[in-house]
Amino acid sequence: MKKLLSGKSKKWWGLLIVVVVVAAFALSNIFLNFESLPAAISLETKDLGRLGPPSAVEWLEGDKQILFTFEVKTGIDRVLYDVEKRQVVPKPNGLYPEISSDIMERITKNGRVNLQLHIVKSPVINTSPSGSKQVYFRWSDEAQAGLVDPRLETYDTDIWIAEDNAQSRTKLGIKACFLNRTPMVWRAQETIVLISCSYPYGGGGSTSYLVNLLQKTAREFGAIYADISFDGTQILFAGKRTNWDFEMWIAPVAALPNQQPEYKLNIEGRVLFAKWSHDGKWIYYWKRPFLSNGELGNHLVFERINVATQQVELLLNDAQLSQLMGEKYTTPSPYDPEQIEFDASTPIVWALSSDGRQIVSLGNRKIWLITLPIK
Repeated sequence: MKKLLSGKSKKWWGLLIVVVVVAAFALSNIFLNFESLPAAISLETKDLGRLGPPSAVEWLEGDKQILFTFEVKTGIDRVLYDVEKRQVVPKPNGLYPEISSDIMERITKNGRVNLQLHIVKSPVINTSPSGSKQVYFRWSDEAQAGLVDPRLETYDTDIWIAEDNAQSRTKLGIKACFLNRTPMVWRAQETIVLISCSYPYGGGGSTSYLVNLLQKTAREFGAIYADISFDGTQILFAGKRTNWDFEMWIAPVAALPNQQPEYKLNIEGRVLFAKWSHDGKWIYYWKRPFLSNGELGNHLVFERINVATQQVELLLNDAQLSQLMGEKYTTPSPYDPEQIEFDASTPIVWALSSDGRQIVSLGNRKIWLITLPIK
């Protein structure tokens, strides 16, 4: 009997040891996963939330402040957020100043020229950060006079740029392409600007133009989105579609307006709204990867690629994004807040800090500040 009890005890002790080992292993994995999970802070505040989802974000002042751009009924509203204070602060007067009545009068020729109207019935005028330049869409004299049907592809309308308080105004030769309300990218002391516009009647969809204000030239990339390096020398764009894969290409800005050799980034999957790092060495992007069966997956990852070596680094996987932002971490479209799935036509609202270690991103109806796992 004693031997029998002893045998049973040994079995129970053995089983208990196995359970303890398994539990310890599971707990260690939980803690390891917890420690490896990047830090994420929700920036949702009453001042930010009242305006709805932002249409653009950008870092300022050495990554200490974030500028949010919102679309409101009167046009565009911008809010400055202090990262350290965790609160909204007053925006400097010299940063994206309001368009003066004098500039508006010159642009519209004292009201005799009609500008593009958005669905909220406000003119779409995009000003540069310093406020010294404005890009706007102007109806042609023929369309205003009723001599041509403005719904036709052939009507003569154009995108213009005003400089020096609108004392100088230049037609860019970008015809019948309505400006998108997403903010433009200005580089090289505001001498280079990236313009996004759409052809509503011709069925051509969205396209991108790179405009050199010194040469007064515009080059169309036909891209669904693009970005210019911070030194203003290179442009990154996507739009050459192969099945479900949007290929990423790089071209020198100096190529404007002539075609120059371009090279493709070696990225597998569908890349969405990539951005340059401030030093120009990396490109950061969201991606829908391919599944093992070759089909495009519905989940997202966040990666970066070294421009020189083509080395890809995974920064945030699907599981981490779900834990950070919740299951519905996809970004809603500024034009349709209820749309939560990533799509080629859905602007992904996010920005990269100057040191490449943090991103601010819209997801699950909140604004997130995420520290990336970069050594």
